[in-house]
Amino acid sequence: MTQRSRTGAAIAAAALCIALVLGGQALADAAAPEAPNGALTGQAMGRAGFAYLTGLRQFGAVLLWNRLEPQMHKYYGGDIGLGKMTFMLPNIKAITMLDPQFVEGYYVAPEILIDSARVSSVPAQEAKRRIEAGLALAKEGIDNNPKSGILLASYAQLIWTRGDDLKAALAAAKRGMADDIVWRWDDEEWESMAIFKAVFEKSGETTLAAQAQAIRDAIDANPNATARPQDTD
Repeated sequence: MTQRSRTGAAIAAAALCIALVLGGQALADAAAPEAPNGALTGQAMGRAGFAYLTGLRQFGAVLLWNRLEPQMHKYYGGDIGLGKMTFMLPNIKAITMLDPQFVEGYYVAPEILIDSARVSSVPAQEAKRRIEAGLALAKEGIDNNPKSGILLASYAQLIWTRGDDLKAALAAAKRGMADDIVWRWDDEEWESMAIFKAVFEKSGETTLAAQAQAIRDAIDANPNATARPQDTD
């Protein structure tokens, strides 16, 4: 199968997933028994249907993301830059609609929007709108994934450096220090702690800055620290 054929198949499969999600929800609603006699059966159907549709949504999101990833490598690894990747935003929006817990979508899309504001051909008013939209999308990411360490770090950095809101950045950084925050790899936490430390230092929170640095030092000293898998394609 050619690359073009694989891409077309991925798009078709993702579109089918979306159609099945929408159609399946309507069918489940129509088939649910009337209360009171069928109340328990209806509740069971609803739970099973929700789990099934959730799986389809997540599958569709992965298919769409896998289609984008090769292009992401090209733009990240070259000199083109994130600001020229706005054509990917509709697909990323579809991904986050299908699966609001798809962390990578919320990590990449705000950066694309905000960096696209720096393109020389973008008028000042449009640049401002893109920055605001990017910050709002980053906020949506942490609202939907409140325990994602990488999204909290990304939001803290963006809202501070591009939104000029150190108070909001400090709040996000403090949340990122909680014990229940999820880190997928140790190097992800290590990099995020550098952002949190900078926010804490700028805010005069020296104790928290020292704690963030201590976490970085502990990861450095850990011979079994985990790292994000390297792409081989």
